[in-house]
Amino acid sequence: MSVVATVTPGQVYTADGDGTVLQTKAKLNALGTPTVTVDLTDSIVAGDLAVGAVLAKNLEAALQAIIPKLSLTGTNDADNTGSVSIQVQNANGLSLSQRFLMRVWISSSDFGNPVAQTDFSVTTGSQQQELTADAYYEVISDSNGVVAMNIDAGSAKTVYVMAEINGRIYSVSIAITSTS
Repeated sequence: MSVVATVTPGQVYTADGDGTVLQTKAKLNALGTPTVTVDLTDSIVAGDLAVGAVLAKNLEAALQAIIPKLSLTGTNDADNTGSVSIQVQNANGLSLSQRFLMRVWISSSDFGNPVAQTDFSVTTGSQQQELTADAYYEVISDSNGVVAMNIDAGSAKTVYVMAEINGRIYSVSIAITSTS
């Protein structure tokens, strides 16, 4: 159902049973505005109001489908190296297949400042800017919403990789081991 109305200042209009719009003798109210009455019979189901507004549910579902979050997976390669894969997902945990800009850095502490490694570089996605050599980058994901980073820690240690998207920071720890 759609309602389209054109209001001419100073006059009030009504529709007759055939849908013909007629000008009435009524004038605007004391506030200088017309009064509009719309019949919503059978337009709203009482159950919808009891559970929550339908529009709010639709908005929530739509936002959950597009607001990005990150899933980080760290891998130890057991030779002083490792990698991290970052997948952009929606709030429902489904992968988002499009390109996203994010910041990625490596540290010696969770949510710490960038700490340079022997190598920390982009292997999937594209590096836009190196903010700190071998430690901190701006990266654009590939078309599947994936960024992968190579880590050469130089020795056995635990490293933390952080990634930020839309102001939210996510973290994963990786215990890098050595073969020697």
